[in-house]
Amino acid sequence: MARRPAPRRPARPRAGGAPARRVAAGSAPTAGDATTRLRLIEAAGPVFARRGFADATVREIVAAAGANIAAVNYHFGDKLGLYRAVLEHYAAAAIAAHPVPKGPPADPRAMLGAFVTAFLERLFHDGKPAWMSQIIAREMVEPTPAFQQLADTHMRPQLEALRGIVSRLMGLPPTDQRVHRCAASVIAQCVTYKQCGAAHRILTPDQTYCCEGREQLAAHITVFSLAGIAAHTPPSKGARR
Repeated sequence: MARRPAPRRPARPRAGGAPARRVAAGSAPTAGDATTRLRLIEAAGPVFARRGFADATVREIVAAAGANIAAVNYHFGDKLGLYRAVLEHYAAAAIAAHPVPKGPPADPRAMLGAFVTAFLERLFHDGKPAWMSQIIAREMVEPTPAFQQLADTHMRPQLEALRGIVSRLMGLPPTDQRVHRCAASVIAQCVTYKQCGAAHRILTPDQTYCCEGREQLAAHITVFSLAGIAAHTPPSKGARR
């Protein structure tokens, strides 16, 4: 009696949750694969920004990319995997172009200025499309399952670096609530010029709220923040050199 073949194991799920396509052993992604993957990411971004993750459809995305639904399954597993890839692609590009200042700050005041400058450059990064800010703003209000990965990989390291700088300025542990609030205030000043730029331009059209004058903006935020941090620093503490 002939033996029945052993059942095939299901493909391992990708980050998004759906099974990925089985690839032959020893095979490597082709240039065509990479091109299709990038086309899908570039086409998906505007759709996710316009409709939100829940209402965006894979069918609309693949039509814009000139691909098919099977390509999404092959490269990303499912819609969530594609969405995660969009966030990672553009966040990583901004970090690579303008890295977070690292190392113990010999002069925490100068390090704060360097952090603010780099943070603004990432917000206004030339390689980041305008719709990316819409996606991030939506994530801040209605986080999707993809937000945790974005926070762990890109956002938290930036916050921890800033808290380290503020900690030295205040002479307090990085976990102190006063350090956290001052760091959050620095971030909020930077973000408002990007996320609320359209509203600012309507309210005060005579002012500059975009890429122009970035150096002056960084200097203003740094000086303003240093004064605020000093006001909240206990008298017996202060910057440790």
